[in-house]
Amino acid sequence: MIRAAVLALSLLVISAGSSFPQDPEPAPPPEQERHRDHQHRPLPAEEPAAPVEAEPEPAPHDPHQHHGHHAPAPEAPTEEQEPVPAQAPPATHEGHRHHQPPPPGDPPGHRHHEQRHQAPPQPPEEPAHDHSRMDHSGMDHGEARHAVPLTPATAPVEPWFESPEMDRARAEQRREMGGMRFLMLQADRLEWRSNEGEPVGLFEGQGWYGGDRSRLWLKTEIEALLDAPRGVDELEGLELQALSSRPISPYFDLQVGVRHDFEPGPSRSFAVIGVQGLAPQWFEVDLALFLSEDGDLSSRLEAEYEMLFTQRLSLQLRAEVELEASDVPELGTGSGLSEVEAGARLAYGRVFAPYVGVEWEEKLGGTADFARAEGEETSSVSAVFGFRFWY
Repeated sequence: MIRAAVLALSLLVISAGSSFPQDPEPAPPPEQERHRDHQHRPLPAEEPAAPVEAEPEPAPHDPHQHHGHHAPAPEAPTEEQEPVPAQAPPATHEGHRHHQPPPPGDPPGHRHHEQRHQAPPQPPEEPAHDHSRMDHSGMDHGEARHAVPLTPATAPVEPWFESPEMDRARAEQRREMGGMRFLMLQADRLEWRSNEGEPVGLFEGQGWYGGDRSRLWLKTEIEALLDAPRGVDELEGLELQALSSRPISPYFDLQVGVRHDFEPGPSRSFAVIGVQGLAPQWFEVDLALFLSEDGDLSSRLEAEYEMLFTQRLSLQLRAEVELEASDVPELGTGSGLSEVEAGARLAYGRVFAPYVGVEWEEKLGGTADFARAEGEETSSVSAVFGFRFWY
């Protein structure tokens, strides 16, 4: 009897205690709430005291999902370790659903990464036009110039202009792009030589008129013995050449023409062929072959080199060599190497340049023999002064 009363009283106390509201669970601190979304693996919930149907908890968010990284997968259970079954939250938390985490989504700090990696919107594709159904019967294609031949001489303006107009345009283009005409006059040497007591006056010059493709040349050389009272005592040499030139390379011209010697001895004419231009290392070269009207063959080579000390002060080195193929007694020349000249001149100026220098001359071979027979000197060294100019 007493046991029954105690048991009834215990059941009454238990039922009365469950009807009173329980104190709410304290809210987690702000730091724990801020990092809740970055947890990789949720903690196992406690087993409920009674089977209560609970709302399914959302899947945990992976903060590295948008960066190409994934959280490591949980290890598979082995035979020695049995898997722990997932447990639903206790029924005592039913009244605290307002503390559940927000739905899964990107954390606020990672949303800008998703916007940055999104592809830009593509413009809509335009539908292709089908021209096969268009009516071309109203279009006149009869006068269209589809078969005009395109050649370097006619393209692209030849079909649209008359031939006389194009001829005048091409002639003007050639004239402006290298076909213009110029005049050049140059006195290489106008000088006085001491000639070991028998002074000599010398003039050597050349000039040309034309353009880049063709030129007309005139060359002359005059040598005379000077006598103080009477001036010119005797004309020892007078030579004149008329040549036509065409370029054969960027630096050399081919020259063809005639030469006439008025002095010394009987006047004679020659056919001339040669080259003139600028050799490597800035040597000015003039090489010519002469064939006289009597069939005598000779040649002459001239070379000059100018050394610039300043823009105006320069030293000119010059050499000249003459060769004869046969003896010509009336002219006093013998076969072989007949005469050599070499000199140096220090000049000041560019357009008009006075100079002083020295010149050496030597007659060789058969030419020297003819000079000795006439009582002439075969070698001489002269002091020179004069000037040169060009226009």
